Amino acid sequence: MTNYEWILSEEEQSCTEVCTENEHQCIDGDWGISSVSSFNEALASATSTAEAANICIGGVVPSTYYLSPYIIPSNNWCFYKSPGHQSTCMFGEYARKRLCKCAFIPTPTPTPTPTP
Repeated sequence: MTNYEWILSEEEQSCTEVCTENEHQCIDGDWGISSVSSFNEALASATSTAEAANICIGGVVPSTYYLSPYIIPSNNWCFYKSPGHQSTCMFGEYARKRLCKCAFIPTPTPTPTPTP
């Protein structure tokens, strides 16, 4: 089992927002989406496989843009992070849907009640 899940944001929504809404957290860094195949796997995990097949019909290409990985819904182009670049959580942008890597927040172990 992984300690994260992929979630597709709404337009203009940051990964920080979408992860927090789902009781997860987003961590900047290398999210492992640096190829067409890794982008498609993450997208299929965030959506149904059938839906994923229709999202990137414009193409899937590399990008150094800080929002990567993301989708432009108006033209169905998808962008994964070029190798060697980091993904950031904080920002969203008009007409972009972010593909967010949201980490599960560990449940704290309850402190035992002391016995008298």
